[in-house]
Amino acid sequence: MDQPSLASIGSRRHRDRLLSTEDPPPTMTLEPPKADVSALRYLGTRFTPLSLVQAQSLLAARAADAPFSYVVTPNSQFVVYAAKGDRRFQAPIERAWLAPNDSRVLARLARMFRGIDLQVCTGSDLTACLFAQTIEPTDRIAVIGGDDQLALLLRARYALSGLVQHRPPMGFIHSEAAVAACVDFARQARARFLFIACGAPQSEQLALRIMEQGATGTGLCVGSSLLFLTGQIPRAPQFCQRLGLESLYRLVKEPGRLWRRFLTGQLPVLWLALREAMRRERAGKPRPGGEP
Repeated sequence: MDQPSLASIGSRRHRDRLLSTEDPPPTMTLEPPKADVSALRYLGTRFTPLSLVQAQSLLAARAADAPFSYVVTPNSQFVVYAAKGDRRFQAPIERAWLAPNDSRVLARLARMFRGIDLQVCTGSDLTACLFAQTIEPTDRIAVIGGDDQLALLLRARYALSGLVQHRPPMGFIHSEAAVAACVDFARQARARFLFIACGAPQSEQLALRIMEQGATGTGLCVGSSLLFLTGQIPRAPQFCQRLGLESLYRLVKEPGRLWRRFLTGQLPVLWLALREAMRRERAGKPRPGGEP
């Protein structure tokens, strides 16, 4: 079943309507099914299969002063680089509290070749859902990354009185001082949610560092999700999202910036899935079930 469309969620008016209506929209539920956060592996990458509603429910229930944990949403790029042994991608996924699947392509490959239901919970949809249904205007919210306009738009759109932002320099992950400044900001912010929008795998590496050095709240590595939410970058139409063509849509829109990422981090996942299926077939392993 397709995830609920959240493309239209964003305005304060729409948020208030969602929170005040007696009868929820048909794609929402007041009592989401119990979330099983046990992990499985597909193509060597750890996932915690969750629907959008389940992930949002888990995040909403977590206390703002709980010890820091973070959420990553692995996509095809993560799988490809993790398969190459790239610890920048592997290590943060292994230590994440939640790692829901961000890719409809991966979900279809897993179902086709392994009989696994990875479910789909994209980082962009989860971010929009949290701002629309979970985050209150008085919540302490922190953002690492983005520009001044991003913070202004978020404050205005959601009437956020407690939003703080830190803007690390380009290439900050290679500077111990810059990383330490990010960690100090996260610790001092004491935010309910910390949105890390520095690109992959820098966001995920930073989230791991923050957890190791101690902070509170919940971190989300969100990529371009906040830019989609504020309208600074247009998101793919719904039909592209449903067909799993969102990455291709972005490639067409920004070929100069994204062509290398698409060729090296998206297309190879098809070969990885086929190769694993052939290997399991030769070994006589049954199709259903996840890797231990």
